[in-house]
Amino acid sequence: MTSIGPIWLSLGHPQQSVIVSYVSASDMENINKNFEKESTDYKSIMTKLLRKKDLSSPMSEFLSTMVMVVVIWYGGNLIFESQDNPTSNSLSPQAFIGFIVIFSQILPPIKSLSQGYYNIQRGSASAQRITAILEAEIEVKEKLLKHFLTLFEAIKS
Repeated sequence: MTSIGPIWLSLGHPQQSVIVSYVSASDMENINKNFEKESTDYKSIMTKLLRKKDLSSPMSEFLSTMVMVVVIWYGGNLIFESQDNPTSNSLSPQAFIGFIVIFSQILPPIKSLSQGYYNIQRGSASAQRITAILEAEIEVKEKLLKHFLTLFEAIKS
């Protein structure tokens, strides 16, 4: 589709080029303001997102280490309790080591699930932004076309 601006300017009438320049300049100011606002909003959103992403790995490692410390501490107490009282039905050292091995193998898939959930949320937010852009009404082009057609009809008659 050909833009009507170059066609309009090619007609050679000085009043038409002044009108087109004025309309283009006023619309350009609005476009620049909207672009600056959207750019600032995007920057703040991406900064927040990247901060969370950068902190998620150290936080996850710290929390998984703390869970392992608590499990080892509690399991160690149960083992010492069973050694002090052999008749109690408590945890043996072999069973505890087996439990720690299995528990350490379960943590990475749990982390992967949380990372997958995070990626799904991020993808959903991206899809919402794309949908909002695709469903937005194009007002600027319709207004410009209306102005151009009105001016063209006025000059024609």
